[in-house]
Amino acid sequence: MPYVVEDILAAIDEIAPFNVQEEWDNSGLVIGDLSCKVDGLALALDLTQEVIDKARDLGVNVIVTHHPPIISPMKKWDVSNYSASLFYKSAHYGMNVISAHTNLDMSYNGINVTLTESLKIHDYKPLIYFQENAFGLGAWGHFEAEVSKDELAELMSRAWNVSWIAFYGQGERFKKVALCGGSGGEFWVNAFNVGADIYITADMKYHQIAEAQRYLTLAIVDHGQMERGGLSKFMEKLKQLPEIRVYDLTEIKAYDDPKIIYIE
Repeated sequence: MPYVVEDILAAIDEIAPFNVQEEWDNSGLVIGDLSCKVDGLALALDLTQEVIDKARDLGVNVIVTHHPPIISPMKKWDVSNYSASLFYKSAHYGMNVISAHTNLDMSYNGINVTLTESLKIHDYKPLIYFQENAFGLGAWGHFEAEVSKDELAELMSRAWNVSWIAFYGQGERFKKVALCGGSGGEFWVNAFNVGADIYITADMKYHQIAEAQRYLTLAIVDHGQMERGGLSKFMEKLKQLPEIRVYDLTEIKAYDDPKIIYIE
């Protein structure tokens, strides 16, 4: 029996239960028809014009994204608005869009567990525990042996394919590490409370950095690059769905990687 969109939604719910998403989030079916027959699916970090075009070229009619294309209510689909243009184009092409955002962040198959395992962090635990059917938000554990700042940078570059890392604080060698995929600036206190030598995340605010680097070392990376590095386990789970074509479009980016200029 062919899949319908509702079957894909149920399969994702098994991988990363939607009921653990945060209240402000908009995970689940964002655009589409639960009864629509599925002609294949594609996984992307974001819904973009390029992702929609590529999915259409591949003959796919279900796009699964990590970031929801809309969170705040939208009153009209005026295509001069970028988000509205994505909705309009998706609907025009008959695309169904499902997002797995904070539920995937907190899943045993999701962003934070994948990032942690790829860095070979031992005995890891959630930085913030949420519900019994989820791992939790962020993670902390320890390296087998101390690593230097340069060694950690090389490890993150290989594991997550990040193009830049900004270090703050005085630490030079690290054993206990905490991380949070994406925007985790407010959770540096949790990292400090578990005794982490270094906290790795993206998008920290100026005043968060100013305070946090007095207590532990920070490593800040690009949001999109970090989260792409955390989608591989989710992709593997989707590819286990029998008799359905699954494509990886996670390398299609919402914005170009930054061009870093080093000033002495």
